[in-house]
Amino acid sequence: MQMVNQSQGGGGLPTSSKHVLQINPRHPIVVKLHQLRTTNEPLAAKIAAQVHTNACLSAGLVEDGRIMIGDLNVLLDELLTHSLKNYGLKLPILFIIKCEPGGLIDKSEFKIYPSGHYYAIQKKAWMDASVLTPENIDLAQSWVEFDAQITLQEMKDCFMLELGINVSKSTLHCELDKRVFIYKTVHYEPLQMNDPSFKDKRVEYVVAFCELMGQGKIPIWIDETNFNLFTCRTKARSRRGTRAVVVRGGTQKGKNLHVIGAMSSALRLEYFYGRAERMEDMEVGM
Repeated sequence: MQMVNQSQGGGGLPTSSKHVLQINPRHPIVVKLHQLRTTNEPLAAKIAAQVHTNACLSAGLVEDGRIMIGDLNVLLDELLTHSLKNYGLKLPILFIIKCEPGGLIDKSEFKIYPSGHYYAIQKKAWMDASVLTPENIDLAQSWVEFDAQITLQEMKDCFMLELGINVSKSTLHCELDKRVFIYKTVHYEPLQMNDPSFKDKRVEYVVAFCELMGQGKIPIWIDETNFNLFTCRTKARSRRGTRAVVVRGGTQKGKNLHVIGAMSSALRLEYFYGRAERMEDMEVGM
């Protein structure tokens, strides 16, 4: 942040209440003097001053080489709230403040401002304009609805390639969040879930099952499942810029548990478990 005195030796406007900038304390661009910090950015200060001067000239707020301070509130509202948002521009926020010279803030003087007035540049506070129009947000929403796993970086690249819009990932995240699109764990569904061919096979199974039941057969349902007993944490902590390394010796997998179950109408259940074996090596009794 740099604070710059705006006039000396050039003859400024009177410092009466008519010409002293009155900033609404609830205005989003209000800045407190004790929050300003010293910085060595003279070039940035001059650029911002020139941008502000050009805006004042275009708005007709300059008389005899001096800016009419009483109209700066209107100018800042129009410049920072409306004009820039319409074009998606980003400029450093510029504050015009009435204060006493000296103190902990570096100051440079320009002749265009009245004596005793300063402008402060908050380098990191940018007007994050409404870069995306509602139509652009609808387009981003359609991408998410088509591919739920699309990333913010991919959407950012699509906007740049297709529309020439440079938008940040944080802006995309906020716009999707406003439309209640949140980041969550993926739920996978089979590609052929409830496919007509599968429904036909279920009908065939039910018909065959009823025929066997009519013949006095006793159905036995057999199923198996496998469990990997190897477990470990996938999260750890380390200093920023270094890997979270955990040394693990020997084999990287533990024993597997294989469970086979059989159940009939007599409610008899038998199961076997152990290491992975060939089916013919296991003794199965019913």
